[in-house]
Amino acid sequence: MPMAHGVVVAQDASSICEGLFASGLVLQGAPGYEYARYARGFLVAGRTSSNKRAWILSAIGGEVSNDHHPVYEIQFADGGALTRSHVYFEDIAGIEGARWYVVSAVVFIAGALLFTATLGIVLSARFVARRLTRFAADSGWRHN
Repeated sequence: MPMAHGVVVAQDASSICEGLFASGLVLQGAPGYEYARYARGFLVAGRTSSNKRAWILSAIGGEVSNDHHPVYEIQFADGGALTRSHVYFEDIAGIEGARWYVVSAVVFIAGALLFTATLGIVLSARFVARRLTRFAADSGWRHN
């Protein structure tokens, strides 16, 4: 299947935006969440198996309530008519602003420090045990 690279023309993007807001899928936010209707994402143009033009929008919306963001996956037909949609939510309640990459970095650093400390303790214990064994052998001390 041949691929083409380019930019979606403004007219097509405008008709997709109009179709998106006319569909009723874009959610209103709770009081105090004025950016809920903002969306950012990717718009991809292509053709269906019957060679008709189609667009797929994948976007995340603004916060509709505390740490609750809608994620939109929508397919549009030629002219901006909605053909398929899927809306779900990204929610990380209780961890303000944390994302997986932040948490994974913290866990990695904590794990590396724990590993280093454990390795240091084990190697030190082995060293001390060898020194005590050598000292006992040299001094003739025996434990009964």
